[in-house]
Amino acid sequence: MLADLNKGDIIIAEHLDRITRLPMDKAEALMAQIEAKGAKVSVPGLIDLPKAEEGMTGIVIDAMQAMLLKMALYQCRADYETRRERQRQGIEVAKAKGTYKGRKPDTVANAKIVELRAIGYTIAKIADTLNVSESQVKLILKKEKAEKSA
Repeated sequence: MLADLNKGDIIIAEHLDRITRLPMDKAEALMAQIEAKGAKVSVPGLIDLPKAEEGMTGIVIDAMQAMLLKMALYQCRADYETRRERQRQGIEVAKAKGTYKGRKPDTVANAKIVELRAIGYTIAKIADTLNVSESQVKLILKKEKAEKSA
């Protein structure tokens, strides 16, 4: 998307959570790249971009929007980190109690990954066909290979 941005483009983000999953320095770098291209981010209901203003009014509006966006990014990132920490703590407690089971593997999809690879599908094609990530495909193939060599 960054490569396709032009001056005056507006990126409409339904939620900031996609940007704020990045560490704060990377989120700020991403926002700087967008700004350097002359584009802006709009989050309806949070940062709505009015029509471009001339002179001092435009400068003030741009500065306020940048400030609001930065504040929102920091708040969303803090919320994200809090959720991740609470999740980690909950898993730790469940493991200590012996009740943690983790996510159940999808044995049907995993078998299909191995099957498609055996007939010559690429990792990207398997991921696309089964609607999973390429990293998931690689993980399953790596586990399969380890099981065969054991």
